Amino acid sequence: MGFFISLTKAEAVRRSNLDQVYGYHIFSGYKKSPSKEKALALALALGLSPEEAQRLLYYAGAKQLYVRDPWDSVVWYALEHRLSVGETNELLEKLNAGRLLG
Repeated sequence: MGFFISLTKAEAVRRSNLDQVYGYHIFSGYKKSPSKEKALALALALGLSPEEAQRLLYYAGAKQLYVRDPWDSVVWYALEHRLSVGETNELLEKLNAGRLLG
């Protein structure tokens, strides 16, 4: 399974809504274990599939998505439908499931 991403690091960090410095720390390897929420924000920004996001979570050392969990299920849906971080947050809020970030 391979994929090609044509985003710059700056664009990926901007789309993820991560703090700019924190985002660059992830890309540089300085921050090796981002939280599940931050890794998923980056996965959404990069347009990863749910399976690719699961792999990212694994390598980040974060708990993987579990579709029987309501919050995780919404994020899985967002990944499948290529929603943005903002759109994912809106959907989570409509379902009273919190937010992805902040």
